[in-house]
Amino acid sequence: MKKISFTVLLAFVALSIFAQIKIAAPQLIEPENEAINQMPNALLDWNPVSGSGSITYDAQLDEDPDFSNPVLFTNEFSSYEMENLLFGHTYYWKVMATDENGPGDWSEVFEFTLFDQLTNNKPNDTIDNQVPNVLLKWKNKAGSGSSAVDISGIGEFEYEVSFDDAFTDIYIESSVSGEEFEVACAELFFDTTYYWHVRAIHGLDECEWSETWSFSTMASPVLVSPVDGATNQMLDAVNSWEIIENLLDESGVSKYSYQLCTDPNFINPCASLIVDSTSVSMPGLEFGETYYWRVNAFHSNDTSNWSEPWSFEIINTVILDSPGQGDTTNVSPLFEWIAQTGIEQYELNYSKSADFTNAEPYFIAFPSSDFQVVFTLDLASEYYWRVRAILDGDTTNWSDTWSFFTPFPEGIEDNILNYENVNIYPNPSNGILNVELEDPDKSIIRVSVMDLLGQTVFENEFGFGNGIKNQKIDLTDLENGLYIIKLENGNRVYNQKFILDK
Repeated sequence: MKKISFTVLLAFVALSIFAQIKIAAPQLIEPENEAINQMPNALLDWNPVSGSGSITYDAQLDEDPDFSNPVLFTNEFSSYEMENLLFGHTYYWKVMATDENGPGDWSEVFEFTLFDQLTNNKPNDTIDNQVPNVLLKWKNKAGSGSSAVDISGIGEFEYEVSFDDAFTDIYIESSVSGEEFEVACAELFFDTTYYWHVRAIHGLDECEWSETWSFSTMASPVLVSPVDGATNQMLDAVNSWEIIENLLDESGVSKYSYQLCTDPNFINPCASLIVDSTSVSMPGLEFGETYYWRVNAFHSNDTSNWSEPWSFEIINTVILDSPGQGDTTNVSPLFEWIAQTGIEQYELNYSKSADFTNAEPYFIAFPSSDFQVVFTLDLASEYYWRVRAILDGDTTNWSDTWSFFTPFPEGIEDNILNYENVNIYPNPSNGILNVELEDPDKSIIRVSVMDLLGQTVFENEFGFGNGIKNQKIDLTDLENGLYIIKLENGNRVYNQKFILDK
């Protein structure tokens, strides 16, 4: 009986001792001690502790590390979300757990500091040439690197856009939801510098304004093509300017005004259009005319400056391709030239006469840019050819006149001007050209040198035969380039290209 009573007594004493153990102090988790860039709705979080019966937690938050005037709250969970904490302030907090045996000890004290300024993001500070619809953006985090914290607990963001950096002449003053980190400023004035900043607001406080950034809007559209001073442009030339791109769906430019004129001062514009595209092709242009053009942009609030005026010149000739100047071709050559656009047709002349006396005109419809000779040409002959373009009765000037040669008939190669008897060297020449001719008899040979435009730049007669087989021609007065030398003896002709490189 004594043994049983003693055992019961020991159990009762052990139970009493256990029941009176003090509950442990919670361990704080976050915000970490001395954390910065915290939010107004900071979540206070700590590790739960074990105890007897139901457990509650008492927390204190104060700006005084001695907790002289704390905010008190009790919670059965191991976290508590704050609201409307003051921007830029430092807070101290601690937690104590209580179970059915009573309260435990207070945890250690942690401190944290709220952010006090937003960070601008886009457009970059001092950037220029912005479209009149500008998207202002600020970062959705406070701080940087490992200490950066997602911004939350904000009622709204207030922003100001001003004409001056002191914000005494404010153009836009508004706000957006605390969950938005950008705002569109639509139809701003052209060629204007704007200053902007933003701050966060909730029911009890507002943070400092962000740094003041600036941007400038575009003054005028930027022309692209044809480049200023361009020549040899087609009648259907397309004037184009830069596409205005923007982060928003709309750039803020409603339409463009386009002017085209033959007067560089645009006193009386030849054409004036309102377009919503970034290119124009004007009908009715004329061959050989120089035109000046410019563009501005506008929306409902403003009109930009005119762009820098550019000029371009419409082509006034046709550029020949083949047969090349001085070439020897077959008796049914294919005439080819560089194609043009915006025209109706070409007119081609070819003739044995350099002035095209009685030359029959041939008309070639666009878009063809070649002509196959139908009736064979005469052998051993020199021909001249030219082309011009036509639209609505207007024509270009004739192209340069080029000449070419047809081959000798079979059996005539034994004349003195065949390829085996003639040797012209050196090629390239340094200015002195040797003409060597194997001729058993005495012959007078007319020697001509022409440039690629068909202009004769040297002409003389030389005697060959009776021991004379080489004549030197002094061309040192000519410019470097490609030339054609032509030897003539009666109706027999020999020609060869050479390079002058002094």
